[in-house]
Amino acid sequence: MGKPHFIVVEDNEVDVRYLRHVLSKAGITTISHARDGEQAVMQLRALAQKSAEELAASPIVMLLDLNMPILNGFDVLQFVQDEPILSAVKIFVVTSHDDARSRARAAEAGVTGYIVKPLSLGQVADILETLKRPTRHISKPLTSSASEWQQTP
Repeated sequence: MGKPHFIVVEDNEVDVRYLRHVLSKAGITTISHARDGEQAVMQLRALAQKSAEELAASPIVMLLDLNMPILNGFDVLQFVQDEPILSAVKIFVVTSHDDARSRARAAEAGVTGYIVKPLSLGQVADILETLKRPTRHISKPLTSSASEWQQTP
């Protein structure tokens, strides 16, 4: 398995700088950024052109905010669901939304995890640990405030 490529989908520049800082502290060097859902979909379209083998060679992790201009995070999740080749992308919602409805919608969309901002270095370690698993889904939350978040493999 190659080094993971992280895609940070976030419109707030302060949050982008923070996420890049935390990821770099964890040793992540391949980080791209999309400032809205439309840019994220453009990056995902490019990934969808690759073969399954190419996608499996270097894991792709998306840190996805929900509240963004043009296309929101749920629109991005719908795009991923519509492209079977993208099932290898591990998607972690990283958002300030800590409500049951957002969590349920994200779970229904098949995200790997749901993290309420701010993302911690420990949570990045947990994300990296999920890359060792073949499935996109997790069975325990990556945030302590996520008592209603339950997803099964």
